[in-house]
Amino acid sequence: MDRQAAYDLLKCFLEKRSTVGLDCKRELPGLLAYGVTKGFFANPDTVFEEDEWRKFGDKLFDEVISEEKVAKKLMKPWRAVTNAITMHKAEQRAAAAAAERLSGISITNMSSSQQTAAKPPPDYPLPPSVRTIAVPKNMSGSWDLSQTKSTIEEEASPTAPPIKPTSEAAPGATPRASDRGIDPVLEKSDVISDRQRCWRTIGSRLCG
Repeated sequence: MDRQAAYDLLKCFLEKRSTVGLDCKRELPGLLAYGVTKGFFANPDTVFEEDEWRKFGDKLFDEVISEEKVAKKLMKPWRAVTNAITMHKAEQRAAAAAAERLSGISITNMSSSQQTAAKPPPDYPLPPSVRTIAVPKNMSGSWDLSQTKSTIEEEASPTAPPIKPTSEAAPGATPRASDRGIDPVLEKSDVISDRQRCWRTIGSRLCG
């Protein structure tokens, strides 16, 4: 950058910040010229660097100790320029940190909103959770799936109601022995004995 252009930019910068303790038209040109004579601001761009101004200040302090009148006179404008550049750098760092945090928050909010939009809530209720089935182990340590399978089939297949025996007999029919609680074999032996007794009676009457 051209030296005069760099000086004009620095002057515009200090005037916009309304730098206190500095007359930009009268004191700034003499301050810069003195710095150049002491070996500073060889590169015109360094007039905006805080470190260059601090090194220039160290030189001014040494000359003030040596009772240099010009250096003593330039201490006030030097302090005003240094404070303005330091404040500007601090504001830039704070603005950069704030922008980084705000951009991170906006990106996080955007990603969360996109995820919400990508996964709309279901219009129907979710199915009930599946029961956990414990699978027992055999004596050998392997899983016994046969018992689990039978258990699942018994739970899955509906159980038919038991068939009730029809114990009611038709009207006028002789009830069966099983319906009367009598063993059918005993009932047959009783019938045979009755028949034999009946024949004996008939035979005795005929013979007598």
